[in-house]
Amino acid sequence: MFGFSAYVVARGAFSRKPLHLAAGLLVLAVYGTTLALSLVPTPGISWQGHLFGAVGGIVAARVLDRRSARPPVPA
Repeated sequence: MFGFSAYVVARGAFSRKPLHLAAGLLVLAVYGTTLALSLVPTPGISWQGHLFGAVGGIVAARVLDRRSARPPVPA
């Protein structure tokens, strides 16, 4: 879940398309407090898993954004 939410937020930041930005802001508003509170160490909860899931989502957004930025084909 954290990987996907970080992906949606990062995708909006990287693509700068209005729909992606709106979806990213919505996810940030809904899961913002959950993201912040999950990084506080709590016995029995792997904060490292949540953190690296978010990192993976950001990396995936960056990689997929590069694919959409192909150079135009000469005519």
